[in-house]
Amino acid sequence: MTKNIRILSLITHFSHLEYWEANTTRIDRIDPIWPKRSRLSKVLKIIQLSPDYDRFVFFYDTRLLVYFYVLYYVRYLTNPRDRIVFTTFLCDVSSFANLAPLSKGWLREKFRFIYYFSFTRLAKVIVVHSSAEIDIYAKTFHLPRTRFEFIPYFVRNDTLSYKYRTMDLPTPEYILAAGRSRDFQTFIAALGNSPFRGVIIGGQEDKDLFLQKDLPPNIFAYFEIPFQQYRAWITGAKALVVPLFVNRGFRSFGQIATFEAIASHVPVIASRSFQLTDYFTDEVEILFYQAGNSNELRKQIERVMRDHLLREQLSQGAYSRMLAHYTDEIYTKSLLQLLS
Repeated sequence: MTKNIRILSLITHFSHLEYWEANTTRIDRIDPIWPKRSRLSKVLKIIQLSPDYDRFVFFYDTRLLVYFYVLYYVRYLTNPRDRIVFTTFLCDVSSFANLAPLSKGWLREKFRFIYYFSFTRLAKVIVVHSSAEIDIYAKTFHLPRTRFEFIPYFVRNDTLSYKYRTMDLPTPEYILAAGRSRDFQTFIAALGNSPFRGVIIGGQEDKDLFLQKDLPPNIFAYFEIPFQQYRAWITGAKALVVPLFVNRGFRSFGQIATFEAIASHVPVIASRSFQLTDYFTDEVEILFYQAGNSNELRKQIERVMRDHLLREQLSQGAYSRMLAHYTDEIYTKSLLQLLS
């Protein structure tokens, strides 16, 4: 498909995919010390290699692309935009809605807006992982929708093959809410005075921002735990709740945690927000609830905990859909079509 187009890929976690390897050149394959390089050293290496390639695939790190673009232009006095595809662009734009002068944090957000406004003009195409982001980013940064491409995210290969270690997890059944920048307060309110045990796994910022109050006796929280423990908590859960915000936290999509749970046949309950509604069908593969509505979340938790057949239907349906549509092989083939 891309045999006449020379592609330099800065994505290094697809080495197990023959199709990707045959159609691209992975940067760490020709530069073994790539992971140890500083950002500036990486940029200089890409510029050194640039005459040999027609396309550059950047991943996640916006600053790497900004530095490359500037230094490439200085070196060659030409614009490399049409050779660049940037993947996995994650930007919380909710704070840009009201940039009133002299308001709290105004100057910082103004500079942040200018940065991302400029950044979105540096690539020919920016790959996002939900359809709603196309309209959100196009409107926010005053760009045509064609500058963004929705390619669904994927389940990690090691998630499907990983053998979970036996851990001393609590013997009572529990409902898990895991991830960073989640709406844990709604999860806490939904489980308050309920017979169910809840477990929260978050980052340090969640501990500082969301959990200042004492937790109910049936809810336990852990922060910054090792990834293997995080996985074990997911696989041992009766259900995973993904409590996302509607208008903020664009950097927290919940897709990775959702795929981890589905790979372990754990049913998922998620807020009805743009991050996951592209991926799964309500009442068939996943249960949705109105974001921020603790009463609706509580009802969905009760349904899952008390209905064994519903749990089986959701977990099996979601697993089948994930393998049919959201694997890394499907993702890379879509990406290669975009690059061709």
